[in-house]
Amino acid sequence: MWAAIVLGWPAVVMALTAFAAALRTGRTSLGFVGAAIATPFCLYVNGYPLFHWTGAIACGANFLAAFLIHRGRRDVAFTVLLPFLIIVTVLAVFALRHIRLLRA
Repeated sequence: MWAAIVLGWPAVVMALTAFAAALRTGRTSLGFVGAAIATPFCLYVNGYPLFHWTGAIACGANFLAAFLIHRGRRDVAFTVLLPFLIIVTVLAVFALRHIRLLRA
């Protein structure tokens, strides 16, 4: 049960909510909370052949975005969040179209 919350879509929604609040308010702590929540998901996605190292890059980019929020560069921070947003979007489209990444 806990794995579905930590690695699944609830973690993605919580991370995106924290990042949105951090970008809106400029609070660094919310950015780091979002990056910490997204880390298990990014590392799990790293195991898919399609995303090979993209998950690790997105994980580092999330923490860089939190640091950029701290520096007051919210516009650049949003741009740095794009790898994570692309991964989430691609997986959501695959889920909606019932496409499997691994063979059963």
